[in-house]
Amino acid sequence: MTTVLALGYHITLDKPPSRIRSVRLPNDPFLQSNGYKPQPLDLSQVSLTPKLEELVDELAQNTHNIWAKERILQGWTYGLNEDPEMRRSPHLVSYLNVDDAIKKANRDTASETIRTLLVYGYLLEAPTGEQAEATAAAEGDKHGIGHRTYRLEKPNAVTSGKWYFEMEVLTSGPMRIGWVEVSSQPGKELGSDDKSWAFDGFRVSFSSPILATWHCRPLI
Repeated sequence: MTTVLALGYHITLDKPPSRIRSVRLPNDPFLQSNGYKPQPLDLSQVSLTPKLEELVDELAQNTHNIWAKERILQGWTYGLNEDPEMRRSPHLVSYLNVDDAIKKANRDTASETIRTLLVYGYLLEAPTGEQAEATAAAEGDKHGIGHRTYRLEKPNAVTSGKWYFEMEVLTSGPMRIGWVEVSSQPGKELGSDDKSWAFDGFRVSFSSPILATWHCRPLI
């Protein structure tokens, strides 16, 4: 609910329902040996407006970002394959590039949350115009993360001949490019120890043939 409020929505209690129905699940396989059986709310008759569907998408995206933030703080970095030992995950990408299965799971959870609020008689009023823009801008400036490390995986390595790496800068701001030993700890800032070397194109530090400050969209 705090996320809904952070997105600028107003939540008010209109009229609590006199009776809330639960889904009647069969004993097999839901009844447990200790006598417990789940009783989820019956949300089948609750529909969402297009505006609330947009809210569901925003909540689903935020769920992914919260998960990603926690993973990164735990030292995880992006990798082509899931590797718990090296703390690498292919899911540390923008929500736009997340697997459809993950998007669906996040949306289903968010949709159930919103429909549950509606079943209990809550009204969700969407922010309007300038308020919505101000809320989005404020959220974007909060809780910045120190750094993120992205590595090329071993299958991309080359050991002979003449070769080079090319990258396109899609955003402005501090970033480094360089080399790191495979044994370096995941999440370690590039160039911060004797296991890696990096050039910072934003601050123009360390020796490099690139003399100008990086801006958005040059090819390096």
